[in-house]
Amino acid sequence: MKLQARGRAVFPKLNEPDTKFNPEGIFTTKLILSPEVADPLIAKLEAMQAEAVKKAQAKKKGKRVKQQDLPIQPAYDEDGNETGDYELKTKMKASGVSNKTGNPWTRKLPLFDSTGKPTNVQVGGGSEIICAMEASAYDSASIGVGVTLRLEAVQVVNLAAGGSRSASDFAFGSVEGGFVSTDESEVASSDETSEEDAAEYEF
Repeated sequence: MKLQARGRAVFPKLNEPDTKFNPEGIFTTKLILSPEVADPLIAKLEAMQAEAVKKAQAKKKGKRVKQQDLPIQPAYDEDGNETGDYELKTKMKASGVSNKTGNPWTRKLPLFDSTGKPTNVQVGGGSEIICAMEASAYDSASIGVGVTLRLEAVQVVNLAAGGSRSASDFAFGSVEGGFVSTDESEVASSDETSEEDAAEYEF
């Protein structure tokens, strides 16, 4: 199932894969979603997981099936309190070995700007992005039944530079008559992904 979600990126690893726990590399991000965005996604994932559980129970002749948490869960603040928003987790493998040919493969995550143009801009935490994903169910003998969200592409709606935080993070407001930045430096440039690829993700 193809899905899209728009939210705020947390700890994004979208330009270069994270190899800390997986030497093959993982493109990954957490995404903070509003309830309006999260609720319909959760409904679709719950239905997908329920169908997978039904099939697993049929194989096990009605025996209890262990279920994993959905990849969208309530978000919490630093004090452990629910914020009212939701946190989505999604990832994509950066390299591996083909089961069919035995040959190694690598790939980069397609990134697009707000107009659908390919870009290699550095996506930092706090950026507003849209994730295009493939949702699929799994049934593992060791961990049970669950649903995963495989990241396919990202569109950058509003950019936050790597490691930057917004003024609201420090409780800054607007000060009348103060300094106003006029920096309009360009932050995006194109990569080798063709512009035609943007249409595939229907941003």
